[in-house]
Amino acid sequence: MPNYIYAISPAIGIALSSIIVYYLYSLETLGCECSLTTKRSYILGFNSFLIVFNLFLLMIGGVEVMLALCHKYPVLYILYLALIGGSLANVVFTLEFIDDMKREKCACSDSVYRDIMYILALLQALSWFIMGLAFLVVGGLIAKDFATGRVTVKNIERVAKAMKAAKKS
Repeated sequence: MPNYIYAISPAIGIALSSIIVYYLYSLETLGCECSLTTKRSYILGFNSFLIVFNLFLLMIGGVEVMLALCHKYPVLYILYLALIGGSLANVVFTLEFIDDMKREKCACSDSVYRDIMYILALLQALSWFIMGLAFLVVGGLIAKDFATGRVTVKNIERVAKAMKAAKKS
């Protein structure tokens, strides 16, 4: 697969996070007092971090290289888990922040950007839900197969060796 394919995800991440940072920063410059909450500060900070993180991904060659680094340096998995936790918190805070703005009838926050932010947060929440559901189903199936003896550690090792051999050829 061409290397530029791995740059698509970080590039999209930069674009979407930039839209969110622009909108949240513009609320501050407009003096929109009803939007200046701690949730807004978290969302602004987290999306600013995502821009820097995705720029880093682009500089090192994309997501594939990042995953290779995680395999080489397992401590990076801890940072990756922290990023996942931060992403979950960001989705929750974004949905709550926008709901608060709508409930308070915060007219200065009314914008197409707010609607885009809300739709993106809903899509993220849906994707997290589907991914979590898939992990539960697959985990349950694997646990069932281990319990019934259909899957053993030796079988897994044999498949892993076969996959490594196939990858080398």
